[in-house]
Amino acid sequence: MLYKRHSQPLDAPFRVFAGPLKSEFPQYRIRGLLEIGFEFAGQLVQGTHGRNVAVQMQMFIHPANTDSAHLVKVLSGLRTVELLVFKSRFDDGFAFETSDSRTAPIFSPDPNYRVFRFPSLRSTSDLYRLHRRIKDGFSLARRPVLARGDDELMEFIARAEVVRQRHAHSGDYKLGPAGDRYVYTLWGAILHGWLHAWPIKSFRTLRVESRGMKMAKELGLPIHPKFGRLEESVRNFTPTRVGPQTTL
Repeated sequence: MLYKRHSQPLDAPFRVFAGPLKSEFPQYRIRGLLEIGFEFAGQLVQGTHGRNVAVQMQMFIHPANTDSAHLVKVLSGLRTVELLVFKSRFDDGFAFETSDSRTAPIFSPDPNYRVFRFPSLRSTSDLYRLHRRIKDGFSLARRPVLARGDDELMEFIARAEVVRQRHAHSGDYKLGPAGDRYVYTLWGAILHGWLHAWPIKSFRTLRVESRGMKMAKELGLPIHPKFGRLEESVRNFTPTRVGPQTTL
């Protein structure tokens, strides 16, 4: 089915969206970003001509820390996937992101753009603490950079197209007979179908979660598996006393 029916347009660029998005983003995420110093920078949407929007994104920037944050909604059929992504760029072109995504990568990693996933972490501020801890290591030989809000949106659009073209030329796709769309090669269809099939997909998801837990521990910020927060945050949490009972 993938080989015969699946296709992608030659380009599906993000565009700046000035009006209100149809889908609302989690308010607790927005509050959490504002509380740790992020400022709203703008909105982007991605869709194909004549079709519904496939991706919605709100971008926030932290000028003092030279970081950006992205609230993302990926719309696929009846399913909506929500992501929180923190991103840092550097003066030599290197960049990395830290997210709560549990989706295992399919394409080979880009050495100039590292991606770290911590799906077990549900706290906005704790995920940003992990991002900052990782950034400390990358900043030893690089200088972080951040553009103004509008320019950072344009940088994201340009980078997204680079990623898209990199995937399109990975060997998993080829131009369709009409030359107006990308379609799977036979090998690409077999590989992607296998990676998305049960139980392979479930095993890969568990591996992403395990790697995230292991890396957080190695960074000195282990994640509490029950609360979905850094263990340090759980230890420092002060319960609120209501009447004769103490509640979390």
